[in-house]
Amino acid sequence: MNRTHLLPMTLLAALLLPAAARGADSAAQVAWELSPYRVEVLIAIDSRAGLSRGETAELLDQLTSRAENVAGGGWKLTVRPAPASLRSALLADLAALPAEALPAASLSGDKVLVVGVKPALAGIAVQVREYDATARAWNGLRTREVGQPENLPQVVLDALFAAFGPQGRIETVEGNTATVRLRAGALGRRDGALPLLADGVVFRPLLVTSDASGAAAGPPQAIPWTYLVPTGVRGSLVTCRIESGLAGPPLPEFHPSQLRLALASQGGQGSTKLKLVSQGTGAPLAGYEVVALPGTGETKPQPLGRSDRQGIVAIPSGTEGVRIVVLRQGDEILARVPIAPGLASELTLPLPDASQRLAVETALAEIADGLVDLAARREALAARVRIAVAKSDVEPALKLVQQLRDLPAADPWLTRLDQAQPLLAAVDAASRKRLEGRIADLRQLAETLIADKPVERLEAELKAASAGK
Repeated sequence: MNRTHLLPMTLLAALLLPAAARGADSAAQVAWELSPYRVEVLIAIDSRAGLSRGETAELLDQLTSRAENVAGGGWKLTVRPAPASLRSALLADLAALPAEALPAASLSGDKVLVVGVKPALAGIAVQVREYDATARAWNGLRTREVGQPENLPQVVLDALFAAFGPQGRIETVEGNTATVRLRAGALGRRDGALPLLADGVVFRPLLVTSDASGAAAGPPQAIPWTYLVPTGVRGSLVTCRIESGLAGPPLPEFHPSQLRLALASQGGQGSTKLKLVSQGTGAPLAGYEVVALPGTGETKPQPLGRSDRQGIVAIPSGTEGVRIVVLRQGDEILARVPIAPGLASELTLPLPDASQRLAVETALAEIADGLVDLAARREALAARVRIAVAKSDVEPALKLVQQLRDLPAADPWLTRLDQAQPLLAAVDAASRKRLEGRIADLRQLAETLIADKPVERLEAELKAASAGK
């Protein structure tokens, strides 16, 4: 080949490569938006709910046909009775159902929706909960009640779609904003009134190892204390505000072998117990103040109480899917974390144990009070001595000087400061820096009081006054 052709070929390759990369990205985008969910519904019906065998079979058939009519091509659906090994658990408490109890075959798909139908005071109660096999995470529990059995299929269907959490792929992250592309977002739903994303939904970000095609190929890694709150939807793209309690950027940069997954969650019903424990020992932290910052439609922070002896405080739902909770001890803010109430029954948050910090702060407050009181009493007596000297009242002046001499010395306070210094080793870094500055200021005050000799100075003034007299 002639060397004169090398440069144009190199330039051509450089120009074609970005286009090829864009083509690969576009193909992956289309594949993601056109990938339907493999959904399996496992349903258990309590015999006391009053459904005959024929009505039960009809319910299963209607769920299949109605769900397909609503979801269109977005779902590849299978509806079947729960196996005997799972039946009692579905009719007991879905909120406590472990993922290990689900059939292994069901976990080969994308979504497992478990349904429990049982009698209630007003008719029939329906409970639905979703398990996402890719994220290996439960969604919030949805509960419905129906008075007439003929309305049961529609009520169960509504609960299924309420419990369903779409998957999203995090496309871009810029500052506090992320864009999420919804899976199967290009597969239109036959029911145009059913939105791709329901109101109040938030996303939980996860990292999943992916293969060459971009599909999940490894266990998920949840990003803790982080949620993506939708602020706008345009087609399959959702713009989100990032809320995180982590220090630094919570979402890593794009990597070709890592899928940044976002799982939509609607939360649950009720509240979430937040348990505060010590970072060092895991012991419960009691007496910590918990405040929820204002959400949409709220004008001021809402005090949620203090952690009890077990370190627990309840976080109720607010006006938004995520509540920003601030934890304080005294005037110090220890943490600011987002919580989706009801999504989990209980969350554990390790915090620096403030007991040692409080002990040091209490000791320093006593030392400061002692030093300030000593300085004030010295100044008051010295002023009275000078007034007596100016009036040539020698006897009262001598008595005042003796009172000044009887005042306690500042040396014991300096000793207490020396004893408090080593206690800072068990205090968190931010508090330690602040307390070290306070100790330095108090040490300077104590050393100034020790160096000052008011009795000697006043006796000299009194002697000079007597000699002049």
